[in-house]
Amino acid sequence: MLRSLVVSLVAFYKLPNGKCPYIEWSSALPSELRARVDAYLERVRLGGGRHSIKALGDSIFEIRVHAGAGYRVYFARKKGGNMLILAAGSKSTQSRDIKKARFYWRNYCASVK
Repeated sequence: MLRSLVVSLVAFYKLPNGKCPYIEWSSALPSELRARVDAYLERVRLGGGRHSIKALGDSIFEIRVHAGAGYRVYFARKKGGNMLILAAGSKSTQSRDIKKARFYWRNYCASVK
């Protein structure tokens, strides 16, 4: 699981076409909700919010955001401990979003070898 999640860098996964799934998702949120999601990410980055983090296996974690439609943010830990934000979505798209996050993480790992 996560021993210490304090990280200095948060990166966002980019698709081969240069688009970032998380940025596109968060850009569509109302600004107040986007700020709440960003606050959750910052809290986790600084080592807090452990009650909102769930390990999903394959080095992927889910952050439950207690706002709106039960939003989730999916991330992995890169070498050096930095966070790579993979994807996000609501509770209603959770299983599909987890599959995307796993796919993105596999692609990322294959590209850095």
